[in-house]
Amino acid sequence: MQPNDLIKVSVIALTTAFALPAAAQDQTLLVDPEDLNYQLPADATDYEKAAYGVLQKYCSDCHQEGVLGDGLTKPKAGFGHVLDMRRLANDPKFVSVGDPANSKLYQVITGGAPAMPDNCWDPSCVPTEAELEQLQAWIVALGDTAPEPRTYVSLADIYAMAHTDLQAQPTNRRDRIRYISMRPMWNDPDVTDENYQGYLAATVKLLNALSWNANVYKFEKVDPHGVLLRVFLPDLDWTHETWGYLESQYPYAMESDTDPYLGSLQHLSGSMTPVIRADWFTATASVSPLYYDMLGLPDTVQGLEAKLGFSMSRNILNEQVVRAGFQDSGVSSHNRLIERHPLGTGFFWTSYDFAGSKGRQSFFEYPLGPVDAYGPDLAFEHDGGESIFTLPNGFHAYYLNTADGARLDVGPTSIVRDTDYPDGTGEVVNGISCISCHSKGMRFNDDSVREVALNNLSLPASARQTIDAIYPGKDVINEYFKRDSDAFLNTLASAGIEPTIKAAGLEPVRGLFVYHVDYFIDFNQAANELGLTAEQLRSRMAFAGHDMAGLLTRLDVSPIARDEWTAAYPVLLDKLTDYRPYKTEHVVTADLSYSVKQVVKDTDYAPVKKVKVVKPVEYKPGDPGYVPPADHKPGDPDYVPPAKDYVVQDDKYKPTGTDYVVKGDEPIKTHDDAKKYGGDYDPVQHSVAAQSHLTVYTNQTTYKVGDELQVFIEPRHDCRLTLISIDDDHDSCVLYPFPGLDDIVIPGGTQYVFPPKGALRTSEPGLETILAICNGGQAAIDKVTRDTSKVSCSVGHKAVSKDHYEGIVNETLVLDLNAGAKDAKKTDSGVDYRAVSKHNPDVTKAQISVVVREY
Repeated sequence: MQPNDLIKVSVIALTTAFALPAAAQDQTLLVDPEDLNYQLPADATDYEKAAYGVLQKYCSDCHQEGVLGDGLTKPKAGFGHVLDMRRLANDPKFVSVGDPANSKLYQVITGGAPAMPDNCWDPSCVPTEAELEQLQAWIVALGDTAPEPRTYVSLADIYAMAHTDLQAQPTNRRDRIRYISMRPMWNDPDVTDENYQGYLAATVKLLNALSWNANVYKFEKVDPHGVLLRVFLPDLDWTHETWGYLESQYPYAMESDTDPYLGSLQHLSGSMTPVIRADWFTATASVSPLYYDMLGLPDTVQGLEAKLGFSMSRNILNEQVVRAGFQDSGVSSHNRLIERHPLGTGFFWTSYDFAGSKGRQSFFEYPLGPVDAYGPDLAFEHDGGESIFTLPNGFHAYYLNTADGARLDVGPTSIVRDTDYPDGTGEVVNGISCISCHSKGMRFNDDSVREVALNNLSLPASARQTIDAIYPGKDVINEYFKRDSDAFLNTLASAGIEPTIKAAGLEPVRGLFVYHVDYFIDFNQAANELGLTAEQLRSRMAFAGHDMAGLLTRLDVSPIARDEWTAAYPVLLDKLTDYRPYKTEHVVTADLSYSVKQVVKDTDYAPVKKVKVVKPVEYKPGDPGYVPPADHKPGDPDYVPPAKDYVVQDDKYKPTGTDYVVKGDEPIKTHDDAKKYGGDYDPVQHSVAAQSHLTVYTNQTTYKVGDELQVFIEPRHDCRLTLISIDDDHDSCVLYPFPGLDDIVIPGGTQYVFPPKGALRTSEPGLETILAICNGGQAAIDKVTRDTSKVSCSVGHKAVSKDHYEGIVNETLVLDLNAGAKDAKKTDSGVDYRAVSKHNPDVTKAQISVVVREY
């Protein structure tokens, strides 16, 4: 296809603009200077040179770290590599190789909402048709230079490969051999060869990071390309129980009566899940609490010290530590003090993090601590900490904790932030956040405490002598940093991992995490994950039933978020393939959109109600609702745990046997609390892109002037809907609320069809974009009606210009611009999702762009 042909082709694309939640990203991004690459490559092609010029002219001011304009200190939406042409070409979030129409970068520039560049409302300051053709030509040329498509590998191929390999192993080893499959990434044409190698490295890196074996695990490829990796459990010091943690939560497990190898493979290995997908493994096992489970880490720092065989207090009192303190770590929101302990395997670095910077939260005034070592008169008072220590094989492990040593899965955002994951919620999630941040080992930072503290004559002489011993200064501390980082890089190399390798421009484990969690599932990827080609899936849709066929058809224009796909997967697998799902302990607790709910309803895979803690309730014999535990045993279909174990939402609600009850020592208010107390292993909760997804699609994929157009909106949570039409000139008007149509709250899990009456017709050729915004905030929910007369798309209305747009539309959306609410994890009305709006954490949005032809 020639580049200029694309302007004439009718395309419809669901996109989300670059405007992801800035509220969660209020710290300077952790950017390694070596990763700042915004110069045109010396060997750049003519296509790269032309595209670079367009991106530099229109995009770099907002989206290139190092050359930001307009007073910006960080790239908008965390996207800061628009001029890194080689990284951009390997980033499937923005570029679909050879396919401009499905490349987010091109979609947003040509029809984004808000229009890109978003500081421009005049057609003279947007790319010309000739410049767009240059951008198209570069993306098309990437396809021309791409390697030949990889040979497709089916599910049957993977099981045959694993079966053949297992039969070749010694019989006394077979029940301890498992396999990790790279099949989804290998079959995905959007995964470049470079990214595939990065994903392979990610898998091997995480396997080593979860190992207590002193030997490094290296690539054990069953086939030359590593589509299947062999894992001998003792090589990682894993037991059947360790693998069982993965098996119990694996949502893609299956069995078959027709596959000639799967049943035998399960029998020989002694496992119903002998093969697990690398993308799921990396995204899930790198996230606490499963991360802790896989490593067997205790619930307290004190327990961790015992496991590792050392005492922090003793080391501190005996001056066997080195410390450094600084105010801007890039992770901690306030002061951070770090401390190194010697360990038999290498080191144990820990931090003391603070929620403030004054009084006993200032280590300049109180450089000694903690209290249990130095007493209340001299000690600082910290609020939490993060630890990084060497495993026997030289890889690193991580731990988060409160001030009193209790283990944390997620660090409080008031103290620490993960600014390395722009599409995340800002939470430091133990495991994945630390692996990504410490991609090259320890991060260098100068000490700023020693000089100040030694000159503080208000401190006793003995205290200053201790400070002199344990705060050796920046030269010494940086030597420790270098020594420990060099050791880690050497360890990576010993595992066959190039220390500088990346996946989609990210640290490899983070890259594969993002691939699994953030990338939405379109029709082709749905076929791939079901073990089918796209052609096979289309041929079977007619026999799938109305609801399933409707969902699959929708995937052509409206990809599905990972948590929804995981919910629908077993039902689709059973109906469309020769495999059937194998039921594990994995449960779906996500709120689903209407079309997904229709597929899973009345099945064993329908979502269950999650009962959240408000207060504990104990029933005694004779009380209403009491069930003697002896009458119902675990495993019985109608099993109900003893009533005294229940925690309920209110006094009137009595949990049922199908509820997913999360229990703990204190109230569960957010999904993060549920992870802490309820053992919820879903990594998708940490992705803003997935959590804030709003489903929007149209009734057909192509239009001509005069055609009727219907828009389907499927929110996952109750909200008030606003639809905005944006034309080629970036002029806008409000489609809904609309005079004569009721302004209603759209219930979560339902489908709203616009217009509910009358017709929405295309009037002229060109690109039309409809932006759907759902506001779940209490102010919006409680609003009786909104006056859209000034901005409505009713007949004869003049489109809104820049001068009126922001104020009027914000009023229409009932946006709460209170900056103090930027860290809210829930809306006032109890909605538990994050937002894509940089203004309001209650708001989700998506857009549909339609090219209308004259014929």
